Order: sequence, then structure tokens, then C-alpha cells
Amino acid sequence: MGCGATKALPLRNDDEEGFVTIAQTFAMIDVDRAEALFPAFVAATAGEAGALFYSMARGGPAAGPTLLVRESHADAPSALSHLANVGDLLGDAIERRILALDALDVYGPRRELARIRADGRLEAFAPRYFASEPGGFSRVFVTGARGGSDAFCTIEPRFEILDPSAASDAMAAVSARTRAERGCLWHGFAVAVTGDAAVCREGYVDGAAVAAHVARAKAYASLTKSACRLASVKIVGPRAELDKVRATMGRAWSPLEAQYFEIAPGGIANIKKC
Repeated sequence: MGCGATKALPLRNDDEEGFVTIAQTFAMIDVDRAEALFPAFVAATAGEAGALFYSMARGGPAAGPTLLVRESHADAPSALSHLANVGDLLGDAIERRILALDALDVYGPRRELARIRADGRLEAFAPRYFASEPGGFSRVFVTGARGGSDAFCTIEPRFEILDPSAASDAMAAVSARTRAERGCLWHGFAVAVTGDAAVCREGYVDGAAVAAHVARAKAYASLTKSACRLASVKIVGPRAELDKVRATMGRAWSPLEAQYFEIAPGGIANIKKC
């Protein structure tokens, strides 16, 4: 299947076949030195054929400056290749007390998670693994060339699972309704292998599309209220797009306070909406 004049393949996003997200946040102990490292991390990733998108984003809770690395990879081998490429950079930044790991999670199809766990290199960091649920979708194509823009927005709501037997159907229903939103690039839930938590991977073309989705959030919440409890929300994108979201977010999910992360210039993307 094509995407304009460029050969492209659809990006799958379901429980059997889909991309892998490495979700990580760091405390920026030394903000100036941390931000000075951003270009080096991006440069180390730029040549990776399996890197779908990779950006550094600043923001976070009031506890202090936080770095969120927004990244996804085509599959487990691509994710592991990336970890090898940035491992020395990251290890040095932690050793020199520039960054301190706050949280590390991995989302993706169960078989891809198994390959990452078998490799073993992440286990020292005690990551949480979240397996993709049925019902996710994607309107994104992998272009095979660096030409996409990383100026899209992503949302990552996290939930406490109250009723595991009801959660799967409820989450599939939310994804089915979200499919009608033309500004949504991808949407799909993943459940912790421990069974007690879930996260939703969501991408949108811009802040207006996020705001439109958030405006519908109360209606969607009725589908999940007996199965899940919303615990936190991270929203990532360019500053101008985040500004479009803030007022709508406050009305929809108050008193929950979202964490906003502004992407730094120079990120990469190997995806495009077609």
C-alpha cells in the first residue's frame, strides 16, 4: 500500500501485531547539561530503520524538571537495537548525575514483550510491561525514510483496573468510539502483565484534535467507570499545540491535573498519516 509517491506500510496496532513503546521519564538533576545532551540522543537514533519516532520532551510534575523520552519502535529487535545505540550515552548521563531514572515501562504485543524480556538488558531497571489489548487501530504508515514530522501530539492516560473481567470489553468500546475521530492517528490500550493497571497509547494530528477528543472524555468515561479508575494523564507535543489543550482538559477531567511535556526541536519521525 502506498502513501502518496512514497512506498509505505501500515503501522499495525493490535494485540497480535504492533509497535513497541519504551516509556521512560527522568529527573533532570542538571537541567542545562541534560538539555545539552538532547541532540546527541537524537543523533544516535537517527540511523535506526526501526525507529518510528523519537523526541525529547520537557515538563512534568511540580516535583521538579522532568525529561520524557517519546519513542516507539517497529518491533522488539528495533527497540533492542536502539537501546544498544543509546546505552553508553544514557549510562554516562546517569553516572555523572545529569539524569536519574524515574520510571520505565514497555508497551506492545505480548510476543514482542517476551522477546525484550528474554534479552534481559532492561531487567536491572525493573520495568513494567504492558501487553496490547484487542481493538486498537492506527491510521499511520511507516514511510521508510526520515520525512515525517514529530509535531503531532500524544496522550498517555493511565488507569487502575477495578474489575479485570469488565476492563477488556470497556477498553475495546472506547477505542471503537475513538475510531470515528478523524484527527486520531492511533489509539489502543495495553494492560500491565500484573493485571492491575492499564495505559492507553494515543496519537493525534494536533492540539485541536486532542481537545476534541478530551471534550468527549466524559462520555467515554461512562464506558469504563465500573472497570477502571483514571489515575494520571501525560500529554506531549509542541508548545503551541499544548496551549490548545489546557482549557479543555481542565473542564473535562478536573480535578485531575494533567502533566504536560513540550517536545524539544530536532526530533525524528518515520511515520505519516495517509
